[in-house]
Amino acid sequence: MYPAGELSAIAFRKAALRGFIAAERRQCAAAAERVMRPLARIDNLRTRWQGVPPVVKLALVPLGAWSLRRLFPRVRVLALLMRWALGARSRLRRRPRTGLHGSRPRSA
Repeated sequence: MYPAGELSAIAFRKAALRGFIAAERRQCAAAAERVMRPLARIDNLRTRWQGVPPVVKLALVPLGAWSLRRLFPRVRVLALLMRWALGARSRLRRRPRTGLHGSRPRSA
């Protein structure tokens, strides 16, 4: 049906294509392994954290806050923002209200 030369060329191209596909699969598997390595570590840490008793977790919160203050002594942005927000909130709450239902009187 087909000449032997054409069949040989087709078989050769088929073998080359299979080799190319196998190489691509190996590269893809290696890339997936590199991507999954950090995720596996995170999953392992999460599993270990779930095994820690709740009392120990509660004790670690102040220790973590203390260590963050030791590592980053000048970064107090969150504390400053919280202090400012609470101060602004208290000043707004102390603002005098007049009229019915806390609204100011309308000017005529």
